Amino acid sequence: MPEQAIQRLNHEQTEVIRITGEQAALPGTMWRFLAMDDPTVNYILFRDVDSVISQREAKAVKEWIASGQRFHTIRDSGSHTELILAGLWGAKSGSVPNMFEKMKAYMEQNPKRPRFSDQFFLRDCVWPYVRQDVYASDRLFGFMNAQPIPDEEFFNFDITHIGCDEGCSQFTIKTTNPDELKVGMQVM
Repeated sequence: MPEQAIQRLNHEQTEVIRITGEQAALPGTMWRFLAMDDPTVNYILFRDVDSVISQREAKAVKEWIASGQRFHTIRDSGSHTELILAGLWGAKSGSVPNMFEKMKAYMEQNPKRPRFSDQFFLRDCVWPYVRQDVYASDRLFGFMNAQPIPDEEFFNFDITHIGCDEGCSQFTIKTTNPDELKVGMQVM
């Protein structure tokens, strides 16, 4: 991560944890799972950095916490077909004991699968825990006795969903410029 980004996060009173030593040998997509071993947190939300948290997502998370169940999964798009999506699940801290040791052992046994190792690890090693006590928020599939995701009046499923890569979102801007006129834009 660029030092400038770390400085901005520190300025906003964000806790930045640098991954070093044995932990740094894990694929970067798995580093976020190390939070499971942190005894100072109560709940952990695992998210992709490029997805912005929506009101719908916040409502679904509140419902999960109120349920008292240890794990939370979200499915809000036709592409959300894994048992656990690496960037759309949550857990009470410590619900998977010794997470680092499990990840380390998994990668030692599966060194040839680094690209999607986070997803494969969740399916192979974490799902046995999750399936026992999961609150599933699911708009499409109804998997694992799922609860519907709260609706949002202005949410447009044609262009977005919970977990959407905001860098690829579509938007429409009305303009009086003639077609094919090149214009510069800056989104802030």
